[in-house]
Amino acid sequence: MDRAPEAPDIALLAAEWQPRALLRAQLAIVDLKGLPNPGQVLSDLRILMKPERVLILTAMGTVAPADVKRQGFRALPRPIAIKSVVRLALQLCGAH
Repeated sequence: MDRAPEAPDIALLAAEWQPRALLRAQLAIVDLKGLPNPGQVLSDLRILMKPERVLILTAMGTVAPADVKRQGFRALPRPIAIKSVVRLALQLCGAH
């Protein structure tokens, strides 16, 4: 019997992200660096996922961390150690 694939726990999105990757993910990590329109990406994400389930890696020249937080997302300003991202992602995945 074929089984449908399980929903991913985490979706990691960068410059060429695919919205359908978010439909079943429990958590998204989005890197704003290099995105052509990061403000629009955040607006789109608010429709696809609950903002509290999205970690945003901020970058200079994109959306200010305060604006990211004001929209309900969790902002992780650079520079940030990858272990801090992983630790927070694990906490959020276990918190649902």
